[in-house]
Amino acid sequence: MRISTVDRREQLIEAAITVIKRDGVQSASLRTIASEANASLAAVHVCFTDKDELMQAAAAELLQQLVRAIPQVIDGPDDPRGIAHRILDSFWAQMVSDETYVIAQFELGMWSKRNPGHSGLLRTVYSEYETEIARLLAISLDRVDLKPRIPIGALARGLVVIMDGCSLQYFADPGNPNHKALCDLMVDAYLDKAGL
Repeated sequence: MRISTVDRREQLIEAAITVIKRDGVQSASLRTIASEANASLAAVHVCFTDKDELMQAAAAELLQQLVRAIPQVIDGPDDPRGIAHRILDSFWAQMVSDETYVIAQFELGMWSKRNPGHSGLLRTVYSEYETEIARLLAISLDRVDLKPRIPIGALARGLVVIMDGCSLQYFADPGNPNHKALCDLMVDAYLDKAGL
């Protein structure tokens, strides 16, 4: 059965993500990715100009999965603190259920910084992530008629900074049961500083 180029492209992107999650960015050769997708190397070259283009597409998809997951946290208490903690809880649950997902995001982020022409990818995805968090916080702030002491964009960025830092601490010592509590405490302290 013939597979359309669009479908094959999606398969190859998913295969690249699978390889990166399982083996790391350094092991994501075109041959390995093609094998994972049950595709020929020629099919890879039909869909992508080169490895960089495929890696860019895989990085964009993996990081966009974070952005797409954020709106799911809107159900629950309307206050900004509740929204912020549900965003954190969603991220944390994803991280501990599939560590390779977050590790792959970090690796691809670093890959994009190390490869000329792709360094804007990380900035773009973080910007979209922060924009989506800011949007949810703004909705919440409007509902409860609160004005934060920190601009909403900076507030969202600070939450991302906390999540990134806490995730690195988690990876340094996954057996430590206090990481999530410390992360919650940092979010609360930050929200207190913001007057929320």
